[in-house]
Amino acid sequence: MNKLNRKIFSLIISLSVTLAAITSANAGIITEEWSAILTSADRNNLPEGELYTWQVTYDDSATVAYVSSDGVDQLYNTADDFIITSINASSRYPIYGNIIDSTIGSVIDELRRDIASSLAPSDELSFWNKNNSHHNSSYSKGNSRNVEWSIDDADFRMVHDSFDYASFNYYYALNGVNKYSTLFFNNLTLNSVSQIPEPTSAIILLTALAGLARQRYYKK
Repeated sequence: MNKLNRKIFSLIISLSVTLAAITSANAGIITEEWSAILTSADRNNLPEGELYTWQVTYDDSATVAYVSSDGVDQLYNTADDFIITSINASSRYPIYGNIIDSTIGSVIDELRRDIASSLAPSDELSFWNKNNSHHNSSYSKGNSRNVEWSIDDADFRMVHDSFDYASFNYYYALNGVNKYSTLFFNNLTLNSVSQIPEPTSAIILLTALAGLARQRYYKK
């Protein structure tokens, strides 16, 4: 095997190993798209009957989820955050773990904009830190799902089981008085479930090429 062939052979092996590692690392990344109909909006002007859609991405190969404190600065997801407690939900759900990403925050933003648009110019509005903690977890068992998501001034709960519901809460101060708004949803529907595709075909192809290169080497 000449120098060029050795380099090609090494490259093929390296790519195969890399793709295999990526496949293993991403095998548990799940994205679910949900929708539900708003049934009631407490202290909010959002219209009932409106359809909302959001996504939740989580790692279903994780073994634990966490509740974290915002730390001394009382700000979400900053350097001084620390874990308050960990949650092992295997007694209830075999698949559980931290939410990696979601579009739930965009729904919360819409709720904030709505309450702000309904105020008089003289009103003073601010959002306040209710719990000084955040919780991002998703549990699943068969078709059952349980999602809990929270930041400083908002939280979300979704249960998809024998009875389905979702609720959003967010907390604010209006003219110095602490208030909250709760939105309830029904007709909770799991529209799609997608998993990061495993690059199996690419791995098989590269492995075959490596085998051919090796076979040619031994025939010489």
